Amino acid sequence: MKKAKQILCLISFLVMFSQANAASINQVKEVEEQYKDWVVVDGTGGTPRYNAITTSSGGEELLAFSCHVNDACYLTMLIKASCDLGEGYPLLINADSGAAMAQGICIDNLQDEGFAEYRIEDPGAVFAETVYSDTRIGIAIPMASGKFRAVRFSLIGSQEAMARAVELSQAKIYHKEDSIDSGDF
Repeated sequence: MKKAKQILCLISFLVMFSQANAASINQVKEVEEQYKDWVVVDGTGGTPRYNAITTSSGGEELLAFSCHVNDACYLTMLIKASCDLGEGYPLLINADSGAAMAQGICIDNLQDEGFAEYRIEDPGAVFAETVYSDTRIGIAIPMASGKFRAVRFSLIGSQEAMARAVELSQAKIYHKEDSIDSGDF
């Protein structure tokens, strides 16, 4: 379990680094909480956010539920692949409770590291059901070679971790609003 946590922190740093420019990186981790196979970390890199993260069954790829302060929460997936920024790719989501199609939008192509990050758009009710009823989820994406890249992620602890990420992002909003000085207007 300790090795999995180290991998999560390393990959979390890689994701945060790729999304923030070098001048605005604030890699201070205020939060790091373990929820079974998931961990919640404070991803303060240009934009304050909280990430609930798990690694793939192979330990090298990740599924993250990111909640940005003053913004929505969304799913991202960092896998060994490459993609064209802004392009959409079909995803097949599969679990014991059912299967669904979703769209993966390329939000980062880390060619030097051999990874691509996709924002999972409109995962639908099947994903929500899966989080609450299943212990794992599989996601497949087509590759340029004509093959599919399939990755499996554990959902054990996901409910608690995702709820905590939402709670922390909302608390940050309230704290920020409470600290506004009326003399600033």
